[in-house]
Parts: sequence; C-alpha cells; structure tokens
Amino acid sequence: MKALACPHFLSSALSASTGFRLFLACGLLALSTSAQAVVIPFENLLLSNTADSPPDSRLVGSPGTLTGALTAIQADFVLNAETGLTWASDLAVFITNHGSVDLAANGGTGLLQLGGFNNAYGATNRLNWGIGDSEVPGTPVQTTINLSAAQQIVFNGDANDPAVFLAHLYNANTFGDWTGQITLVGLSVVPEPATYALFLGAIVGLVALRRRRRVG
Repeated sequence: MKALACPHFLSSALSASTGFRLFLACGLLALSTSAQAVVIPFENLLLSNTADSPPDSRLVGSPGTLTGALTAIQADFVLNAETGLTWASDLAVFITNHGSVDLAANGGTGLLQLGGFNNAYGATNRLNWGIGDSEVPGTPVQTTINLSAAQQIVFNGDANDPAVFLAHLYNANTFGDWTGQITLVGLSVVPEPATYALFLGAIVGLVALRRRRRVG
C-alpha cells in the first residue's frame, strides 16, 4: 500500500455545530451534523495497481475515528485518467475488520465492498455503483446506495471498529485517477480527546456565564 499523498486530498472540513476542525488520516473529513454524515473529499486521487502488490488503497477511516451506523453511501466523483481500461466505477469503498485490503495476507474479513470490478477478497456484502462502467475520462459516478438492515455496519468509536478504505479494485498493472467525494451516511467523526476537552470547556464557560447573568 502506498503512503497517502496529502496534497492530493482537499483540505476543507468543518463541524457545523461545534466550529472546530476534525482530522482523519491525512486528509480532512467534513462532518455534517444535520444529515449525520461524513464526507470524504479527494482531488486527483491516483491509485496504481502492480503485479506483485495488493490493490492500491487509501485508509480514510481508522478504527476508533468514526461512530454511528452506516446506512448509505453516496458517490459524487469522476474519472480523470486511467490505463488498462480502468472504469470510473472501479473506485471502491472497502470496509474490513483488518487494517489492510490485502485480506489474503493478513487474515482479515471483508465486511462490505461497494464498487470495483474484482471481488478479490470475498467481502460479506458485495455491491456495485450501478453506473460509471466506462474508461472515458470525465465519466461520473453520482448515486446513492442504501444499505439494507443486514448490510449496515455499526461503528462504536473504539479500536475494535472496522477500517474504511478507498481502493482501486481492478486488474494489476492499471491505474485510475479520480476527483470528487464519498459520503458515509449515518456516521460522524469522533473528536480527538484534546478537542473534545476544549469543547466541554466552552460549554462549562457558557453555563457559568449564564449563571452569573441570572445572579446579576
């Protein structure tokens, strides 16, 4: 797996309710509290598969960083460039209980694969985008995939949670370049302890201020 190239990811994320920024992996996630969803934006996300390595991927949700029940996944991205007949729809969301999509080598279990041509890792639930089956640059994938009750995945915000990846799930010796965003509906980002403490401090300060005003 290649190291994450931070400049390729958009650097915009903000929690509308709290006003503080939330970081996950190297990119930034945008938390929409009104819709209870986590937005994963990316720009010129280049994923390149070789003959002797697992599918190229980017970790976008480490165990313990997300919480809630994943009920749907929204796609809004385009294919910029490719080789080897890589389709726009070959960009996949892959969720596993192990920190790599190389499940054969690491003994993990694939919980959900959405998108991608190859079903190389036997995910329990295998779904397709349903559109975007073209290698022509500019081909979009814009859709919402709702998960059934049996397909939904619960994240508790701890180290035992699944890991979420974006992966290029097509043949070896091909690459794809994508720009857009993936939205994980039903999830929110777990604030880091320091940030959470600051937020609680702000709440306590507001309560004290209100009390002083009442006294006055």
